[in-house]
Amino acid sequence: MDFIEFAEMYQRRTAKRLQDFEAVLRETQRKMEITAQQQALSRELHPQRPPTHIPRGEYGMPRRRERPQGQVKSVLRREGPSAAERSIDA
Repeated sequence: MDFIEFAEMYQRRTAKRLQDFEAVLRETQRKMEITAQQQALSRELHPQRPPTHIPRGEYGMPRRRERPQGQVKSVLRREGPSAAERSIDA
C-alpha cells in the first residue's frame, strides 16, 4: 500500500465518521425538539401550583404540656420532699 492509497482510505474513513457524527447530531436535535414541544404542551395543560407553605419554627423536642395542679401534687408540695422520703422508709 503506497501513501496515496493510504491517504485516500484515510479521507474516506474520516468522511464516513463525519457523516455518522452529523447523523447522530441531527437525530439528537430532533429528539430534543420533540421533548421541548412535549414539555411546553405539558406546561399549558398542567399549570404549576404555587409551592405549599412549610411553616418554619422550632424543630426541637416538643415541650411538655403543663398538667393541671392535681390533689397529689399539691399534697407533696405541702409536705415537701423530705416528708415523701420519710413515708417511703416507714
